[in-house]
Amino acid sequence: MERFESKVIRVPPSIESIKIEQMAIFGWSLQNRQDVIEPIWASSTITHTDEYEDEAETDIQSTHHVALHFVRPLSLPHLEEIKQLEFEYFQLESSQPQRPQTQENTGCGIVCFGLGSIILGIVLLVGAVGRDGWEKFWLILFGILFLAFGVFLLSPIGSNKEKVKKERDEYIRKRSEWRQNREELEQRAKRLSEN
Repeated sequence: MERFESKVIRVPPSIESIKIEQMAIFGWSLQNRQDVIEPIWASSTITHTDEYEDEAETDIQSTHHVALHFVRPLSLPHLEEIKQLEFEYFQLESSQPQRPQTQENTGCGIVCFGLGSIILGIVLLVGAVGRDGWEKFWLILFGILFLAFGVFLLSPIGSNKEKVKKERDEYIRKRSEWRQNREELEQRAKRLSEN
């Protein structure tokens, strides 16, 4: 009688087929699958319809995932090497490069805010004409500050295009290396599984 090892993995339904394909690379075959729905929280609302009746509504939020049960024969040729490759592969999977979070400051909001600051600065400077004392000083000061801020937002100094480009290029390079390493591990595991 042949002996097997088994493993149960929980995954979102959206990646179920990907996970099955990944596990097959390392000699695992799907034995069973089960949909699992777990409640996260529930809330109840009681509505008083009249003096004698109460109506209750319950809202239940839940998660849905799939439990996949895999088996692999212990007599699989090169099992120890395949296990080592599997370990390296899933270590690599967990260290997948993350997309940069920095966004370019070229959106409509930045442009509108920059133009609005410039217009407000001009209005304040024009409003300073004919004023005396501290009122004139503060209007000129804030007018200049708003003008400078608006110009800064609209200038290349206020833009982070170079930073975003550098981060994007670095991400693409790391992602490419990561994919290449993953493909090499997959190919080595497939060759061992086929022998």
